[in-house]
Amino acid sequence: ANNLTVASDRRQEANVAAGAVGIGGKVGIGFGMAVNIVGGDSKALIGNDLSDAADTRTTLVNVTDLTLDAQRLENVNSHAFGAGISGGFGGAAMIDVTEFRGETRAAIHGKSNGVGGFRTSIRGMDGIGAASNVTLSAQEILDARQFALGIGVGAKVGVGVVANVVLGRSQVYSEVVGADIKAGLLDIDATSQRQSDLTSIAGAGGVVSAAVSIGVALFGQGDTTADDGTNAEDEFDPSRSAVNTVLQTDTASFNSHLSSEDIAAIEADSGSTIERTAAPANSTTTDVGKSLKISGESVTAARISGGVIDVDTLNVNSRALLHNNQLLGAAQVSAVGIAGVIGITRMYDMSIATVDSNLTADNVVVGATIENVSDEDAAGESKSVIVGLGGVSVVVNYVDIRAENRVVAGVTAASGSDTGDLIVTAADTTELRIGDVDPGRPDSATDGSLNVNLGSAAISVSYGYVKKDSQVDAWL
Repeated sequence: ANNLTVASDRRQEANVAAGAVGIGGKVGIGFGMAVNIVGGDSKALIGNDLSDAADTRTTLVNVTDLTLDAQRLENVNSHAFGAGISGGFGGAAMIDVTEFRGETRAAIHGKSNGVGGFRTSIRGMDGIGAASNVTLSAQEILDARQFALGIGVGAKVGVGVVANVVLGRSQVYSEVVGADIKAGLLDIDATSQRQSDLTSIAGAGGVVSAAVSIGVALFGQGDTTADDGTNAEDEFDPSRSAVNTVLQTDTASFNSHLSSEDIAAIEADSGSTIERTAAPANSTTTDVGKSLKISGESVTAARISGGVIDVDTLNVNSRALLHNNQLLGAAQVSAVGIAGVIGITRMYDMSIATVDSNLTADNVVVGATIENVSDEDAAGESKSVIVGLGGVSVVVNYVDIRAENRVVAGVTAASGSDTGDLIVTAADTTELRIGDVDPGRPDSATDGSLNVNLGSAAISVSYGYVKKDSQVDAWL
């Protein structure tokens, strides 16, 4: 064939509104809940089913241009609102929860044929020469916009509580596993754009009142051992042990300037014994490779595992774009009252770009990044507005954003001419912003925040915490 395209396109949208108003002479209660679970897979595949040991099919694709394109769009607009009004007790509780699951995968999968070759091969139209272009692309766009409003008003007691929660546990994979590919260009791309905007507002009024807004955004779980028992630290690449050997044991061979104290420090850190005379390995045995699957985490991965790759130019790129924004508000008016907001954001995203194959190429570019979705919109943002009015008024503002992302880019071994480029990059350029969510340094400590507390006895507590503790590795 001249051109062959294998495509999968999954589009999911949920527009949900839930609300309730309770009005009573003595008691009035309003309760609303919206729960959205968005799952399913989008896969564009060629070759063997790696999970089926009995699959021994042989796939030979003779083509000029081959494209595998898997896409997934998930869009959620969810609203929960309500009120409780009474001459005695008025209460309102609103809960809005969304969870994203599933995977997007574009892949060429093969197995050993038992005689030194592979069951899945890509060639040019003549079945012998190279195909011109082989492109694998996996893309996910995730967008959650949630609004929760609760107001409780009572002549005696008023309570308003809202909770907004979004959980991101989807994966994007673009991979070649255990295949024999000969082409001019092999381009493997995995891209994800994950965004959430949460607005949580609570209000209360009465002789005694309380208004509390809670927002939680969690992407990934932060546990490298996923629900299916796999371990992300082991699965970044099947040659990880060989790579660690290079990083640890062969360090002294490549760096003769290291002192005995330096070597002792490396040994203590790695647990390996380093011999200065050790000969560094210049190749690895990859066999048929292994498909990557890390369930329950937020993953973007582009990779080659096993097989034989003979191309002029190889591009392997993984790119994750993030934006999680929270706006929290609480207001109370009473003789005795409390108004508070709690905003928690956790990001444990993984971006992986690895090549572990019998690779021949003149130009190799491998890159993994995690980035802000744009210069204006940071990966993590949170802003709050609190108002407390009354006799005894307590205002509490708690906002906590943490990112522990994992970025890995690497090439185990490659052969080719000395005229092309070999480039490996890994980066986490995300930003976290509290209060003033505009780009750049805040002009003052109060930019972007509004906390008003007036009363005969007014107590205000404000706590903001930001931590970025990512692991970034690039290796050859």
